[in-house]
Amino acid sequence: MPSVWRQLQEFFDSVETKCIQSYRESSLGGSDVLSPGRSGFAPAIEKEFTKTIPKRRGTWPESNVTVNSGKPVMVILTRSECSASERLKSEINDGRVVSSKLRQFEVVHLEDNKGDAWQEDGHSYAPQVYFFSSKGEPLSVEGPMRKFTHLFATEKELGDAMEEAFALNKVTQFTASLDSISPEDVPKLSMQELKERLLHKGVSYKSAVEKKDLVELLLETM
Repeated sequence: MPSVWRQLQEFFDSVETKCIQSYRESSLGGSDVLSPGRSGFAPAIEKEFTKTIPKRRGTWPESNVTVNSGKPVMVILTRSECSASERLKSEINDGRVVSSKLRQFEVVHLEDNKGDAWQEDGHSYAPQVYFFSSKGEPLSVEGPMRKFTHLFATEKELGDAMEEAFALNKVTQFTASLDSISPEDVPKLSMQELKERLLHKGVSYKSAVEKKDLVELLLETM
C-alpha cells in the first residue's frame, strides 16, 4: 500500500504531466486577455480581472511589473483542459474566500501559452499564481508543496496566499517609507507600531530594512 506522501506525489506528478506544455517565450499584450465568458470563471469573478496586462520585465524571481492600479498584483496562470485548473476555477466560482479579496489586487488571468513567459524556469505545471507588490516587485509567497512553489490547488490555499501577499505588500510599503527617514526623525516614530508591523509574519528588522545604521538606531530606541 503506497504511503500517503507517495500518493500525493503521484497525484501532483500526474497533474504536472496533464497540464504541462512546452515553455516558450512570448510577448504579452492586451490581446492576451481572454474574451468574456471564455475564462472558465463566473462573470462576477471575471469582471474583477484587469483588462490591461501589466508590462513584465525579466524572469521570476527577478521579474518586475508595471502596476496600473496602485494595488499589489496577482497573476493566475491556468491551462485549458487541465483538471487541476478547472477544479480551482470551480472552487473560486462557488466560494467566498478568494472572491472577497479580489478587489485588494490587480488580478491578471492568463491561460495556456499566454502565461508561459511569466513562469519561473522549471515550473510548467498548472495552475500557478505569482504575486507582485504595489511597486511591481516580486513577493515571495510559496504554496504548501515544496516541489510546486507556485501551486495553490484549492480556494483556501489561494485565499491564504492572498492574505500573506497583502500583508507582505503592506510591510514593503512601510519599510520603503523608511528610506526617507533620517536618524533624527526616529524619536518621532511610534516604536510599538513599528515593531508590530515589521515583525508581522515573522519579518525581521534586518530583512525588512537595508539601512543598517537606521536599523541599529531603531533597535536601540525600543
